[in-house]
Amino acid sequence: MTVRKATQADLPAVQVIITKALPADYQWKYCFPARSSVKHDSSMYVQRALEQTLAPGNTDWLVCVTEDPGSRKPVGVASWSWTDARIQEDVDDNAASQGLTARPLQQLHLHAIAIHPEYQRLGHAKLLCQHGIHLAKEKGFAVSAVTSPSGYIFFSGLGFADCGHVVVQVPGEKEEIGLKAMILAAPQQEKRRGSFLDMIGLAEATTI
Repeated sequence: MTVRKATQADLPAVQVIITKALPADYQWKYCFPARSSVKHDSSMYVQRALEQTLAPGNTDWLVCVTEDPGSRKPVGVASWSWTDARIQEDVDDNAASQGLTARPLQQLHLHAIAIHPEYQRLGHAKLLCQHGIHLAKEKGFAVSAVTSPSGYIFFSGLGFADCGHVVVQVPGEKEEIGLKAMILAAPQQEKRRGSFLDMIGLAEATTI
């Protein structure tokens, strides 16, 4: 198996991977409920998102794929973004009055990872994540992810720390889902867990 950066030529194959793999995920089911019109809506959403992230000159996003050893076709994909965030610190009143309430944190955030159903449980997801972790460490960045409870064991096995429970709920709707916020600290950073939710704006009820 190999990992490489995705190109615009990979868009059709990557779109197939995502639309075949993610509908089984409960985050996907929450975003795209099982209705007759949703399949078309979700396909259009994936296509537009990929067009933006794979656009030439878009340096804010990193999309990587793993390939089938024989055919060299993409069979797994991970979508990341390079972000700057600010972590809320525990400070006294004097420090707060001086505006010393946050410190910058650069991170590589994992937005989505999908493996074609025919290639799942073969190590593609782990390889993609390890590749992202390697790139982040080279820059001294932290790595973050927000995952379903089922993904908790996977990310824990990669060294991620549990930063707490995140509730995702659309305003005005009763339905909600619970996610886990996780982070892998950069080598030179303290593994501060409690402030991670503030860092990504998920300290309170979250909307999408």
